[in-house]
Amino acid sequence: MRDSLKLFADQLGDTPSQLPNNVVRVFLMGARRWIELAAWPPPVEEQRWYLCAGGKLQPSLSEDTTPDRYRYDPTNPTPGIGGPSLNWGTAGPKDQRKREGRADVLTYTSDALTKDLTVMGSLSADLHVRSTRDHTDFFVRLCDVSPRGRSKNLSDGIVRLRPGDVNRSADGSISVRISMWPTANTFKHGHRIRLQVSSGAHPLFIRNTGTGEPLASATNLSAADQEIFHDAEHPSSVVLPVSLI
Repeated sequence: MRDSLKLFADQLGDTPSQLPNNVVRVFLMGARRWIELAAWPPPVEEQRWYLCAGGKLQPSLSEDTTPDRYRYDPTNPTPGIGGPSLNWGTAGPKDQRKREGRADVLTYTSDALTKDLTVMGSLSADLHVRSTRDHTDFFVRLCDVSPRGRSKNLSDGIVRLRPGDVNRSADGSISVRISMWPTANTFKHGHRIRLQVSSGAHPLFIRNTGTGEPLASATNLSAADQEIFHDAEHPSSVVLPVSLI
């Protein structure tokens, strides 16, 4: 309300402007403070963190490993739990541990950070995947994990695959880039960075039936067996915009 009154006074009144010199104000989660910026997005350095064997997330590739697997069943769709929803009661940051305990959700987690790391701006994930269905989704979610293990969601992204939209490699794998919502968060010393990978977040995103039928009239539901690769030839990763200010 204070910001709105200042804007109205600047545009409609005859008093000197009370607006800040910087045009962007962002609440920096983790650090729990407001910061002012001259522009958005701010200056950043992109850091690529790789999905690795054993559910690890690290700045370097691991040795060649077999892909991770899970089954997505639209009759029991993976729940959203938090995120950018208009439902006040379920939107925003929520404890993700119940969601991450499901068999249809993979998690990749960094070691505890030895110093604060501020991520600010748009994110993306580059995944190498394989599915038994031509119609399927891949959903990613970035989380901040506290020293006590509480996992808090920060940013989401989803891609819906259809026949003809992608090119398959000789081994049947597909390379997909998933754009994610912008965020502004300081991962504090001792916290961990986590990336969830699944094939849905219902009802935040309507479930994929796996059949290609129109969503409003679909009557058949088909499960998908999914694989996530993380080897030298299939370097799945998430790109984090690390703040330079």
